[in-house]
Amino acid sequence: MAGQIRVTPETMHGRATEFRTAKGNFEQVIQTMSNLITTLQDEWEGEASRQFAAQFESLRPSFNEMGELIESIARQCDGVAEATERLDSEMARKFSS
Repeated sequence: MAGQIRVTPETMHGRATEFRTAKGNFEQVIQTMSNLITTLQDEWEGEASRQFAAQFESLRPSFNEMGELIESIARQCDGVAEATERLDSEMARKFSS
């Protein structure tokens, strides 16, 4: 027997919004870290400083991928909500036929 669905479309849309908020927070943290690296570069000179900054920059694609992943999760939550709404409408039509 299939599991019972206990989540509402409103809840899933709400979770999607929460994931998008988390994505925004994540992007703000990355921007803050980037600003700190820039400030540090003004205070710290030499090869070690350049390597440190390069290491951070090498992670930027991973940061971008994480942001995309979070957005993808949000879209999936919205998709589940929409599918649940459609299914409920279809079942209601069967009772009115």
